[in-house]
Amino acid sequence: MPTIKDELTSYIFLRDLRVLISEYIPFGTNHIIAFNEELDCQRNVKEGLMTSFIDTDLETATFEIKEELTKVTIDQYDPNDYVIFNASIVYKEVVEQQEEISVYVDAYGRVIYGTQLLEIDGNDKMSIDKLTRVTADLVLDTSKMINTMLSTYQRRLLELVYFGTPEYRNKFTILLAKEIDPDKKAIEFHDGEAYENELNQVLSHATHFHDLRNGDRFFYGLEGFILISKNPEKYEDLISILAFYSGFDIFQKNYFAKMFMLWDQVRDARHSIERGDMDPNAISKAKNILTSVSAAVVLMNELLNFMRKSVENMNTEWVKLDKSIPEFQEIIEIIELEDFVNKALTRIDDAHLVVSGLTEEIGGIGGLINSLTEKQMNRVNEALRDSIASLDEVTRGTERTGVALNVLEVVLSGSIAFDVLGVLWLSTDLLASMDIYVWTAISIAAFFAVGAGLWSMMKWLEKKNEPNLRVKISIKRPCADGYKEFIEKQEIITRETQILDSNFVESFMWEDHDERWLGNEIKLKLRVDTTNNFVLDAVINIDKPKNITSKQVTAILLKYLKDEKVI
Repeated sequence: MPTIKDELTSYIFLRDLRVLISEYIPFGTNHIIAFNEELDCQRNVKEGLMTSFIDTDLETATFEIKEELTKVTIDQYDPNDYVIFNASIVYKEVVEQQEEISVYVDAYGRVIYGTQLLEIDGNDKMSIDKLTRVTADLVLDTSKMINTMLSTYQRRLLELVYFGTPEYRNKFTILLAKEIDPDKKAIEFHDGEAYENELNQVLSHATHFHDLRNGDRFFYGLEGFILISKNPEKYEDLISILAFYSGFDIFQKNYFAKMFMLWDQVRDARHSIERGDMDPNAISKAKNILTSVSAAVVLMNELLNFMRKSVENMNTEWVKLDKSIPEFQEIIEIIELEDFVNKALTRIDDAHLVVSGLTEEIGGIGGLINSLTEKQMNRVNEALRDSIASLDEVTRGTERTGVALNVLEVVLSGSIAFDVLGVLWLSTDLLASMDIYVWTAISIAAFFAVGAGLWSMMKWLEKKNEPNLRVKISIKRPCADGYKEFIEKQEIITRETQILDSNFVESFMWEDHDERWLGNEIKLKLRVDTTNNFVLDAVINIDKPKNITSKQVTAILLKYLKDEKVI
C-alpha cells in the first residue's frame, strides 16, 4: 500500500537490489566477547528480544515497556572474533515497511548491515528518489538497534566522536543491483544535472562513474557506491574490505572534527584567562572548559589505540586479498584503495600528534591558570593585610578613645567632689573656720577617693560581663579500647551523625562539672570518625569561667581522655 504521497520526477531506477550499510565502531577482542555474551551466543540462545529501555523498578516482578523490541536471531559466531545475526526491526515508522537486516560485527570494529530490498510502494522497480528515503531510514534504525547492544564505554566513545548525537551518525551506503534503468554506460550519468543529482542523493557526492571491462557499472562517492552487476557476489571479498576502510574513513573525519572542536574550546579557555583581570569568573570558566576537554582527550587517546589495532588487523586481511582478479584490480585503481590503505596508519599517527599537542596545550593553560590564581591570591593577601592594618589602627584609636573617656570620667567625678565640698564650705561655719590649706588637702583627697571608687566599679562591671570561654581542640588520634565505655557513661544531650567522604562522623555533647575543671561547669562536644575509629576534635564551652584559661582547658581535656583510655 503506497504511503509516500508526494509526486516525484524520477530518472534512475534499480532492480533486484541489495543494500549494505557499513560503519566503524571501536571494538576489540574483549568487546566482541562481551558482545557475544550480550547476545547469549555461547548459551545456544538462538533468538532474543533487545531494547534500550532500562528497568527502573527492579523490585517488582513485571517489566512493562511501551517501546517496540528488536528480535535478534543468531546465525554464526566466533566468541573471540565475530558474530553474524539477523535483526527484525519493528520501530514505529512514518512509512509503512518491514525491516529484516543481517548484521556482521567483528573484533576489528567492522560493522556491516545488509538487507534485500524487495519493493517500494508495491513496485520492484525502485527509483533513486524513493530509495534515498529508505536508506536514510535504514541508517537511523541500524544506529538505534546496534546502540542497544553496545557497552556503556562504547556508547560513550560514539557520543564523544559524534558530538553527543550518535544515533544520527553518518555511514557508508552500498547498493548492489542487477539492473539499472536507463541501461546506458556509467559515464553518461555524469551529466551534472538530473542523473548525477539523483546519484548524489545516495552517494553524498559522486566522484567516479566507471564502466568496468566486464560490462559492470560502478558509481563511487564520498559516502557510498553503487555497483550494477549480474553477479555481485563475486565482489564479496573486496566489498568486505572496502566497507571497513570506507566506514573507518567516515569515523576518522568525525574524529578530526571533534578534535578541532576541542582545540577551539581550549582556545576559548585561553581567551577567558586573558580577560582574567576584568572578569572575576574567568578562571572558573577556564577550569570548567579544561576539565571537560581533559576528560575528552583521555578518551580520544584511547580511541587511537583501538583504531591502530583495527587498521593493523585489516591490513593483514588486505594483504591476503587476491588482487589479481581483474575486476578487483580495476576498482582498486579507480578509487585508489591501495593508497588509502597505506595511509591509514599515517593518518592515525598524525592524529596522535594532534592529540599530544592538545595535551601539551592543556598543561600550558593549566600553568597559566595556576599563575593567575597565585597572582589573585597575592592581591587578596595584600588587600587582607591592608584591611588588618586598618582594623588595627581603628582598634588602637578605639583604645585611645576609651582611655580618654576613662580619664574624663575620673576628672568629672573629682569635679563633683569639689562642688560638694564647695557647697559645704559656704554653708557650714565649721568649714568656714577651717584653715584653707587643710581644706585643700581634704578636697584633693576626696577627688582621688571618688575617682578610685568609680574606676574600681567600672572594672568590676567589665569583669562581670566577661564573655563565655570557648575552646576548640584538634585531637586527631586513634580511639583506644575504652572509647565506647567512656561514651556510654556520659549523659548525652545531643548526638549527631554526618557522612563525610563515605565516612560516618558522630558528634556527642554532654555537661560536666567535675572538680578537674577547677570549679567550672562545662559543655563538652566530642567528634569521632566511627568508620575509622578516630577522635577528630573537641569543643568546650564554659559560661562565666572562673580561674581557668584556654591552655589549662586543653591540658585538662587531653589528660582526661588519656586517663579514660579514649585516646
